[in-house]
Amino acid sequence: MNQRHDEHRDLTSPLQDIDLAKLATQLELLFRRILDGATSPEAEAAAASISKAKFAAEQNDSQAVSKYLADAGDEALQIAQFYQVDEAAEALRRSGVTTDLDRARIQPWVQLPNEEFLVEEEKLADLAQTRILNNLERFGICQIRLIGHAASRELVESVIEMIGIPTEWQNEARGRIKDIRPQPNITPNTGDSRGDLGFHVDGTQTEIQPAALLFQYATGATLGAHSKFADVARIIRDIPESRRWQVISNLASRDAASFTKGGRTYQGSIFSYSATDALMCRIRFDQVISIKPEFKEDFELLREKFNDSYYPTVFQPRDGDIVVFDNWRVLHARTEVYGTRERHHRRVWFQNLKLEHQKHYLLGIRPIPIAVAAEIQRRSTSASWEDLT
Repeated sequence: MNQRHDEHRDLTSPLQDIDLAKLATQLELLFRRILDGATSPEAEAAAASISKAKFAAEQNDSQAVSKYLADAGDEALQIAQFYQVDEAAEALRRSGVTTDLDRARIQPWVQLPNEEFLVEEEKLADLAQTRILNNLERFGICQIRLIGHAASRELVESVIEMIGIPTEWQNEARGRIKDIRPQPNITPNTGDSRGDLGFHVDGTQTEIQPAALLFQYATGATLGAHSKFADVARIIRDIPESRRWQVISNLASRDAASFTKGGRTYQGSIFSYSATDALMCRIRFDQVISIKPEFKEDFELLREKFNDSYYPTVFQPRDGDIVVFDNWRVLHARTEVYGTRERHHRRVWFQNLKLEHQKHYLLGIRPIPIAVAAEIQRRSTSASWEDLT
């Protein structure tokens, strides 16, 4: 009987090449997972839809399976992804179910192996450009390794042309590329120091925060100098929802923090929206930042998260490697530089992606509920009573 059904399978079904018998087994597992954690009528309704889909799969009715899976909704997909019930998750996606993360084209991460975001190529071409931008959008970071190419300024210029619009300055330095050679006896709040650098984004003391950064590691140190990156999007998602949006909204106040460095001072929000509607994080954990007293508790919660070794990915790039990352979403740090070999890397600040890329690739922290986004924009742009008087 099943064989005759297979011979006349409806090729218009989105599940046409999925083994329905195997899917039925996975749907049974997913049904139990949903019921185990069901705390709302929506979860119970999702479980009921999964149960109906399981029965339809046992009857080899792919159209009915797809219909019931569509009714299950994104909560069922999130649970399937969390418990790695892969066949069920794929069937849900094919039935038109997406999560907020799918729609935002983002993968928040913890200790992401650098092999996951590495693009290794012999030449920079269209395929490499697409992979670089996809990694930048999905993970907020991309490592580029060009085989057989020296770590030159010309190579940096080539990547700039592929990615975005560089600034012509970096703090007090002029030019689109800054050469950085860490030295002893410099306060560890800048890449020019050999000391341990805490997590931060660049450009905190400037009104316009760079959208993305590029590092080219020309020569590495003998010891130490491990690069560290942490995903703000994941850290925020790990804060309980009721507290999460409160922290972000509070730190979006236009006078939440002030940043003083190199003769410059900027006062403003830690979380705000860019001109391209991307949520930006402007934060660091050193003496450059000063927090308004009423927001100390929120700030210290984030500091505790970033100090947790659970979150960052830590690695030592090879000489010649290039790392491009989202300066609105990914914080970076570096361990102390040891040894006698001079560490040399080149840095680029990007105002934003190229205009042609801005339409297709997203930057910043996402997804954010509409109501929270409205509150962030209100707090980050509204004048204080002192300003009005």
